[in-house]
Amino acid sequence: MNNYVTSVTDRLAFGAEVVALEARARARMNESVKAKSNVPFKEIIGAEVNALATVSDQGKAEFNRIIGKLPLAYSNVPAIFRSLEAKTPGAGGLFSIFVSDLCKGCGECVQVCGDHDALRMVREGRADLALGSRYTPGGAVADWGLTRRLVSRGGCLYAQAVLTSPVRDLTGGFKCFRAEVLEAIERSSLIVTDVEILRLHYAMTLRAWRERFETRRQDAATLYDERFCRMWEFYLAYAETGFRSGILDVARLTFTRE
Repeated sequence: MNNYVTSVTDRLAFGAEVVALEARARARMNESVKAKSNVPFKEIIGAEVNALATVSDQGKAEFNRIIGKLPLAYSNVPAIFRSLEAKTPGAGGLFSIFVSDLCKGCGECVQVCGDHDALRMVREGRADLALGSRYTPGGAVADWGLTRRLVSRGGCLYAQAVLTSPVRDLTGGFKCFRAEVLEAIERSSLIVTDVEILRLHYAMTLRAWRERFETRRQDAATLYDERFCRMWEFYLAYAETGFRSGILDVARLTFTRE
């Protein structure tokens, strides 16, 4: 809240309303589930926020703007909301995921992501490091215009040249290490001499990028299209929120041999 609502008075008002706001939104979510109406969460919370008399119109607009960019779902994820809510009222939660730039950010069609190839399950291998790649056999992109493809491939080729790396997709965002890699480090007489947590640094950088993008949004829409702008806004907002909340994290470790 502190990073998205400008007025301190509005932030305090939101804080005073949050318990009642959550209760009213949850009641409407349960009504929607029972009626099978699938009302999006952003519409439910948006209506409740707009009804608040203690928050200014600007504060409501700022809050709804960030909620509108995040894929928050409840009706299509029974294991997270409906089943838990039926068993223990108040226990149901929200589902939020961003797995690729093919995601539209609506959050209400969670299962559809597979149809759009935004979420793909693969057989587990024995590699120490897994890299998500668009430019290796099995990788792909969809609905990208020529300009975007050229920028993406050009960035990869530039990184390859500068780093003299054989990796073909250095601008990909998914990297996963096996736990055994860290265990091997411990057994190799390496000790950690410094740990620097960069989570909030990343969040501030992403916010600066988002604000800068918003000032030039029309230029981006002219160069690409409205779908690209929506996707980029969502990505920056979601990533910033993830780092601020602690869902996402990044750290730099320095090792020294004993």
